[in-house]
Amino acid sequence: MSHKLPWYGPDMPARVKVGYMTFIIEPWKHGNTISTDRLGECDVAGQTIHVNTEMAPAKVANTLMHEICHAIYYVYGIAKQDAEEEHAVTMMANGLSGVLVDNPGLAEFLDQLSRQEAWEDAA
Repeated sequence: MSHKLPWYGPDMPARVKVGYMTFIIEPWKHGNTISTDRLGECDVAGQTIHVNTEMAPAKVANTLMHEICHAIYYVYGIAKQDAEEEHAVTMMANGLSGVLVDNPGLAEFLDQLSRQEAWEDAA
């Protein structure tokens, strides 16, 4: 299952597995965000990632990865370890590697999205 985005491009996955948890990915319209400067949100308790899809494709891809990093940070216990930067980066890299292995279509989606310069209205 995937989400149709408001511009021409690849479909965003509907979920992403991070470690032992599966997060639902929900497109977010700018008006639905809590504050005007929020581009996404990772709700660990609700196992949901929200991404504002009313942005340039590369920004959507970057925001999705940013929110997946928040999920990795909590699922892999980095937040509880008061980790030094190098250790935290190693753990994040290990987590991202696992996410990409467990979600084979995600890398292709992010690659396609990040290469798009502009989008067309899906009207």
